[in-house]
Amino acid sequence: MCKKLIFFVLLLALCITSLVQAGNIIWVSGFFDGNIDGFPDDQEWVDRLRVAGYIVDYTPGWEELDDAKIVALNAADLIIVSRNTNSAYYDDGDEPTLWDSITTPMLVSSTHLMRSTRWRWMDSINILPLAPAVMELADGSQLQAMDETVGPSAFIDAAPGNGTVLATGDGLPWIVEWEAGVEYYDGSGQIAGGPRMFFVAGTQDSGGTIGRGEMNLTAEGLAVFMDAVDMLSPALSPTPEAKLAGTVLFIMDEVDSGNIAPELEGSLLVKIDAALAALDKGNPNAAKVAMNDLKALINQVEAQVEKKITSYAAEIIIDSANDLIAELGG
Repeated sequence: MCKKLIFFVLLLALCITSLVQAGNIIWVSGFFDGNIDGFPDDQEWVDRLRVAGYIVDYTPGWEELDDAKIVALNAADLIIVSRNTNSAYYDDGDEPTLWDSITTPMLVSSTHLMRSTRWRWMDSINILPLAPAVMELADGSQLQAMDETVGPSAFIDAAPGNGTVLATGDGLPWIVEWEAGVEYYDGSGQIAGGPRMFFVAGTQDSGGTIGRGEMNLTAEGLAVFMDAVDMLSPALSPTPEAKLAGTVLFIMDEVDSGNIAPELEGSLLVKIDAALAALDKGNPNAAKVAMNDLKALINQVEAQVEKKITSYAAEIIIDSANDLIAELGG
């Protein structure tokens, strides 16, 4: 406990400004555990956002909106509605209109909510489980965005209506955006209260083997998702210090969850603290010193995979460290 308090004090001293700048994301989830592994199927999305420096509110209870919840949603910097939802729980009475009244930018990955029988963003009810070989962006460039070995996502067979298609897969909408004040499609009757984006992401659940909304994007696909987050709310833009702070909190959570051995915690946090201290100095050599500290972190984690740290926790830490090294010029 004493050790954790020391590191929280360091985080407050070195990162408080960065954390405030990172802003607040509300992640709307049903917390379903369809693959029966003991954790919500969409947990990795939240972990990835947190180690990227974002502050994420990941709590249940968004199925029925009331005045207090609407105030909270409007106060957020960004709302992300996960595939880990049951669309029938979010469209009772005037709930589609209430959700659309929210002015905060919103990214929705639940294709089932898009249907003309739910939130009426897309004029179709036809859901297709697919794992397209490529995502084609609006500029014609292509990338392999989905890991089909994890599982397919739910796509919708519909034209974008009054939205703008930013990417497709197998000819179907993959990413669509709508400006505030636009009716989603002619006759929808639903008007976007703020910037809106539909982004197909997360698995279509299947028979207890594939969960609802598991991470199924490749590294390239996840980079596009993160770019979408930045595009919808550019004020978020986490700093390197905020990203390191997020990684510290992730490590602490994983120790508490039993995914990292307690005796490993201190030595991992010391390396991140050293990187934070180097960046705080702000001298010309700061980035190089911080990168060396992060490389030492990666080496230690790689040496302990499936010994004192699970492969899942190791992958998150290593990926976040490598991303930050690249950002710092490595």
